[in-house]
Amino acid sequence: MISLKRYEQCVAIANDESRDLRVRVIALRMATRAKTAALHRALLNHPHILKQAFAPGAPFYGVPSYTMQPDGSMKRNAPALVVHSSDGGQRIVERSGRKP
Repeated sequence: MISLKRYEQCVAIANDESRDLRVRVIALRMATRAKTAALHRALLNHPHILKQAFAPGAPFYGVPSYTMQPDGSMKRNAPALVVHSSDGGQRIVERSGRKP
């Protein structure tokens, strides 16, 4: 959690109007780097978080994702297709991925 502590310190410096503008900009850049490092660490330690974001009802549902293949190429995982019928029903059709 060092990154989050550093983030809070950098944000405090960036918001301090008595400091030089250059110092505040550098602090803001450092805060961004600390926040990004914390996000990367969270995704590495808890990879299921990212999968939950693409689950049905989640914010990124329907956005295509990619899976790395053993040969190093990337396979596009096509989003599910929702088919609506005239009687108001709907069904979800899973589609297979493809290599771009």
